[in-house]
Amino acid sequence: MQQYRSIAKMNKTHLSICNKSLLLVLPIVVASGILLECLHGKPFCGIGCAAWTSLHAISAILLLALIVWHVKLNWKNVGDWYNRFRQHHAKGFKCTIVVFLLTAATGLVCVPQWLIHGHTGIGGVHGKIGFVFAVLILWHIKRHWQWFAGKSRKQ
Repeated sequence: MQQYRSIAKMNKTHLSICNKSLLLVLPIVVASGILLECLHGKPFCGIGCAAWTSLHAISAILLLALIVWHVKLNWKNVGDWYNRFRQHHAKGFKCTIVVFLLTAATGLVCVPQWLIHGHTGIGGVHGKIGFVFAVLILWHIKRHWQWFAGKSRKQ
């Protein structure tokens, strides 16, 4: 019994670390993404677009890994994720997952294309889908803020 309590406490600690990390990385990804949409390949603050794109790609890959970790901590068994998603009652949640997958897929296509050819049309599509994802994630954070705020007060 004691072992299960320590595992549950460790999972809550990991979830808290994961959530705080997500809250740190998300603004970097969103800000660099908005900047890239506005720059259209031009430098900003004396820093070239390649540096901003690199920052966006690296921070977005980190965000992707943190999101997977976040889902793993909340939904435990990876093999059951599809069934949990399919049976989930909230349409907004399902929409968020679908838009996340589209954003991740287009982003993973964009990175090699950007490395080889520079900016391409798929990057623009990725930016628009990514903006929708950012709005949905902010909605998700707002809905679950109570949990996070409760965790912050206890520490």
